[in-house]
Amino acid sequence: MSSIYDALKRVQEDGPKPEYVPVRTRPERGRRTMWLVLIAAVIVSSLATGAFFHFWGASRKSARVLATPRPALNTAPREASAPMPKAAPDPAALLAQARERRRAGDNLGAIDLYEHCLRADPAHSKDAYVQLAGLYFERGDIEHAVITYNVALTHFRNDPVILNNLGGVLLAKGDIEGALGYFRLASNVSKDYVEPVYNMACAYARKGNQTAALEALNQALSMHPDVKTWAANDPDLESLRGAGPVNVSKKGE
Repeated sequence: MSSIYDALKRVQEDGPKPEYVPVRTRPERGRRTMWLVLIAAVIVSSLATGAFFHFWGASRKSARVLATPRPALNTAPREASAPMPKAAPDPAALLAQARERRRAGDNLGAIDLYEHCLRADPAHSKDAYVQLAGLYFERGDIEHAVITYNVALTHFRNDPVILNNLGGVLLAKGDIEGALGYFRLASNVSKDYVEPVYNMACAYARKGNQTAALEALNQALSMHPDVKTWAANDPDLESLRGAGPVNVSKKGE
């Protein structure tokens, strides 16, 4: 038995040897798998990072777009166009209309038009002041009559008619000394103007100074024949009736 065994052993030892095929062990396969996993992880990470930055950049761009303030709409109401200026009122036309109203008996309408005329042109017409103050006086509005004449004097300084009329309003108000001052001024400005001289006679008579009153009345009579008619029915000269050389008629004769 030993010989057979030995022969077989020799055949096995001396016969052709089979080709060596390396067999990978388990550790070698694990390392390969690990590298593949690492490579795949790197690729996935790169893709994920790229996608992240892509969407992040897009979101920042969108945020910038949204954050950019839009120009505010102009919702404020537009200013209305300035109206065309109206034509300036014609003082001459207003004065004519005021006279027409007064002739028609519409004194309030006349006052309004006279005032409108003087607002349009304060120095347009002395007559506008005289008529307006006269209307105030007729209505018993002494204060406005005085104011109107004083305003008139700022535009028509030393005008004898305005001075005389202002004195007449003050005399009606009871301011005899103030009235005499304006009568004297008017007479000095216009030596031939009879009315302030006659009015001085009235003022002196009301004051009780008959001498000065008769002197002024005689002077007025020498200046104009109508003075006798004025004096005939003037209540301011009541104290002079039948006195002195001037034959002043009694009231009603």
